This record gives sequence, C-alpha cells and structure tokens, in this order.
Amino acid sequence: MENQELTPKVEEQLTISKTSTRFLNETRKWANFLGIMGFIGVGFMLVAALVMFVVFSFIPEANNPDMPFDLSYFSLFYVVFAIIYFFPVYYLFQFSLKMKTALTQKDNNYLEESLGFLKSHYKFMGILTIVMLASYPIIIVGIVIFSLGNM
Repeated sequence: MENQELTPKVEEQLTISKTSTRFLNETRKWANFLGIMGFIGVGFMLVAALVMFVVFSFIPEANNPDMPFDLSYFSLFYVVFAIIYFFPVYYLFQFSLKMKTALTQKDNNYLEESLGFLKSHYKFMGILTIVMLASYPIIIVGIVIFSLGNM
C-alpha cells in the first residue's frame, strides 16, 4: 500500500459579486412580501373555514337529509388547503429572513441555510404540481362516471 498523506479536502470557494448580491437582496425583499401575503392568505383560509362551518351548521337547507354529507364538511377542505399552503410560504419567508442576515453579516452559513429554504420551497411546489397534475385525470374520470350514474 502506498503511503498517502492525509490532507483535508478544500472546497472551491464561490464569490458573490456586487451585482449578484443586489439581485439576491431584491429577491429576498420580494420573497419576504410574498411570504407575508401567504401567511395572511393562510389566515383568511382558516377564517373562511370557520365561517363556513358555523354558517352551514345553522342553515337548515345545508343539512338536507337528501344530501350524502353535511355541507359544513366543506370547511375541512379549506383547513387542509391552508395546512398545505403554509409550508411553501414558511420556506419562502425563512429564505428571506436568512438571506437578509447572510447579506448584512456576509455569513456563508446563513447563505447556505437561506438557499436550503429556497430549495425546499421549490421542491415542495414541484411535488405539489406533480400531485395535482396526476390527480386531474382521476378527477375527470370520477366526474364522468358520477355524471353518467346520475342520468
């Protein structure tokens, strides 16, 4: 066996130019805005779910015995969508917070954390898009079968 020296592996350094820093800062500001708007949207979804639940619970027509389910259960859809929507909004907001710290303190660790949250945001949105695209044919077939059954 050869005698090999144990030398630490040095990672290549990436420098961020002033223009890149400016772009990241502007992106951070928009991500912060969209994150805050997203949290407000999640709050509105939860309030709408609560209002729907209460209103449909007290409307006698909504509790029609001919209906296969109580209309107040539609409020659960809003709760589920609010929970799903929370995660990409959280990732985007965390990206903006960590990026602000990374740029003001010139800290690579915060830069890595920030970009990790951005990756998580896009990964979540990509998986959600795949799930939605895959569910469309199933929903369409279900609607056709349901429609044909009610003729």
